[in-house]
Amino acid sequence: MADQQPDTAEQVVVDSGRVTVMLDRALYPLDVIYGASYVFVDRCYVLLDAPDAEHVQVELRARDALDEEALRNLAGEFGNELLNQAWRSQVTQNNRSVIEAVTAKAMAGALGPPDLDDAAVEEFEADAFDDPLGIAVPWEEKYGKQAQGAAEQAAEEQGQGPEQGSDEDGKS
Repeated sequence: MADQQPDTAEQVVVDSGRVTVMLDRALYPLDVIYGASYVFVDRCYVLLDAPDAEHVQVELRARDALDEEALRNLAGEFGNELLNQAWRSQVTQNNRSVIEAVTAKAMAGALGPPDLDDAAVEEFEADAFDDPLGIAVPWEEKYGKQAQGAAEQAAEEQGQGPEQGSDEDGKS
């Protein structure tokens, strides 16, 4: 019976501790078969075979001894999982753009706000600080040297050099 070609979309053969399910590739894409098989690897040994281009043969071997009824139930659960995987695949294909948008938004949010190093590289370039009015001059450059220069000039006008203006105690 295992040598017969299936005349339906699915054929189930129970034989000596294993169940073989023949699937039509036109009905169940290969990724769907892989997904359903993966769900069963913890419960039984799964062997996939391609006897021809149109069919995939799935053999499920129980890890523990099972009777014929339990093996048929295993095949039925595998068929249900095939439908589950086919539906998941269809939903994923129909909503691919939404999934990609949500994933991109989540990844961008996971990175967090940019730190100052990133901001310095991206936002603060040399031409961003054009200051035609001279407003962005540091205080030390604008007033510090002038105040020091004014004190030296006042000392020279009084006839004292810049070093002669005060003694070590700060008195004149």
